[in-house]
Amino acid sequence: MAQVIKIKRSDSTATPGSSLAKGELGYSYNSNKLFIGDGSTFDVIGGQTYVQLVDHTAGTLTASSALIVDANKKIDDLLVDNIQINGNTISTGSGNLIIDPATGSIDFGTGGTMELKVVDNSATALTIVEGSNNYLTVDTTNSAEKIIFNQNVDLNGKELIFDADADTSISSSIDDLLIFKSAGSSWLLASANVGLTPTGGSYPLGSGSNPWSVLHVDNIKVDGNAITSEDTNGDITITPNGTGSVVIDGLSHPQADGTNGQFLKTDGSGQLSFGTVVSSLTLAADSGSNDTINTGQTLTFTGGEGIDTTVSDNTITIAGELATTSNKGIASFASADFTVSSGVVTITSGAVTNTQLANSSVTIGTDAIALGTSRTDLNGLTSIDVDNLTLNGNEITSTNANGDISLNPNGSGTIDVNNSRIVNVTDPTGAQDAATKGYVDAVKQALDIKDSVRVATTANITIATALNVGDAIDGVTLADGDRVLVKDQSTGSQNGIYTAGTSPARATDANVSSEVTSGMFCFVEEGTVNGDNGFVLTTNDAITLDSTALTFVQFSGAGQIIAGAALTKSGNTLDVAADDKTIQVSSDTLRIKGITQTVVGDLLIGAGTNTGYTRLAKPGSNGAFLTMGTAGTASWTTTIDGGTF
Repeated sequence: MAQVIKIKRSDSTATPGSSLAKGELGYSYNSNKLFIGDGSTFDVIGGQTYVQLVDHTAGTLTASSALIVDANKKIDDLLVDNIQINGNTISTGSGNLIIDPATGSIDFGTGGTMELKVVDNSATALTIVEGSNNYLTVDTTNSAEKIIFNQNVDLNGKELIFDADADTSISSSIDDLLIFKSAGSSWLLASANVGLTPTGGSYPLGSGSNPWSVLHVDNIKVDGNAITSEDTNGDITITPNGTGSVVIDGLSHPQADGTNGQFLKTDGSGQLSFGTVVSSLTLAADSGSNDTINTGQTLTFTGGEGIDTTVSDNTITIAGELATTSNKGIASFASADFTVSSGVVTITSGAVTNTQLANSSVTIGTDAIALGTSRTDLNGLTSIDVDNLTLNGNEITSTNANGDISLNPNGSGTIDVNNSRIVNVTDPTGAQDAATKGYVDAVKQALDIKDSVRVATTANITIATALNVGDAIDGVTLADGDRVLVKDQSTGSQNGIYTAGTSPARATDANVSSEVTSGMFCFVEEGTVNGDNGFVLTTNDAITLDSTALTFVQFSGAGQIIAGAALTKSGNTLDVAADDKTIQVSSDTLRIKGITQTVVGDLLIGAGTNTGYTRLAKPGSNGAFLTMGTAGTASWTTTIDGGTF
């Protein structure tokens, strides 16, 4: 049977008032509107009234209807007061067409070439005005077309470029001035009366990057770095004003002429003057008083101890005498004993013998060793350091932190302890470690047992942060060095025996694969759940530590069995903790309270407060809805009726 859903409705009332609940639908055949309740009143969400507004061809403007665009998002016509938009035309029925953006600008876009057309043969074909101010007029009067600017034109630092293919002139009436301004001030004026005249200060012609190529002034030509006179045999005169000077390349020349035989000299600051050649010079030395020599006198160079002077053919030769035990002079060094380079004298290696030295030997321990000799046997030493090893008395110790000591025979050589014992050896952890007697005895007896652990985990933990000193596992607060059996990790390869501390790590007797084998077991000393119990590794060999998932199973009940969730324990008996509200124990059977049987399609309905459930049989026809009254009575129906308003 088909289902029928009826919403609330009315043939006579235009609106439902407050009769619609929140989310409830209602329809008025009087106003042809669809409503939905919002909790306090109603909202109109549709109906025939609104459907008829959109019942026309999309994209066609229709009277008394909504605007609907076609598949191209278009509509054929649009009317707004006196304005009509149709095709490419915006027109008005009467009056001006005003485009007035509140902010921003009018953007004509860049989709194609823009052409603004105006009326022909009109002195005011286009005007741009504001109030009574006319800014620009386009005059299309035949044979006199022009654009008239009625206000100043500010290029704002940009260029005014004329057509390079045609002559262009800037003209003014004969009685008008043509003025060029910079920064608001006139600097170049052109008129019929004064020609081209600079005003308001001086301005350069050209620049370093854009110079004028040639400048002609009367008979003077300035071209590149040359200033020439084009007058036949013409002079070039440079005359400063008043007391000014002629400065050429930074040198200021004197205005007046000097006397016969004088020369120009500079004071080092760019000022030239006339000077006279002197006929004497002053001599000075490291000692003695200064002396003056005039031209025509004799200058004598006198030798001293170990130094001779000679003069010949306008040349003075100064030579050093050879040194003796009584006379200072030039000496040489025996190349076998000394090396001289750039004035530096050094003793040649091996040139000095022990007999030439004081302290010609050193003492190591109690043995004196001459310089340059060797000794293979040293006596009297109490300690010796070699790299990271110290030999002191009967001990060889390493000095670096956690440093190893390696005895490394050559080739197939062996380490011989001369029939003595090696003592204080730690139990082996690696495959090639030396074995202690206790370790060998345990292996020989075929025991795969590990030292007991203090506590074992009961759930997944974060090993790095849950096995620190002060952390609690199974009710036990950990101390540094406590052994912990980790057996409940989500990642099974993390399981194993660990040592608690600042940086928890696997215990030294179970931190390599060869020491973690199937059947390994240990006992737990303390803990609320795992205390006094034994656990065995049931994972089969071969095991790769940190890769193979490890499974530990309790094999010893030296502790006790505890009641888990929803269980109670009395002595050796475990019972289900039934609440007798939703489940119950009846005749030693656990069942849903109040239900003795069920069939296909049954629903369970609460019977009352803490009294269990009752059965509701399946409906007698397909497509039924479940309804329930405020008393909790459930039934099936095929009709949902919202009623009337």
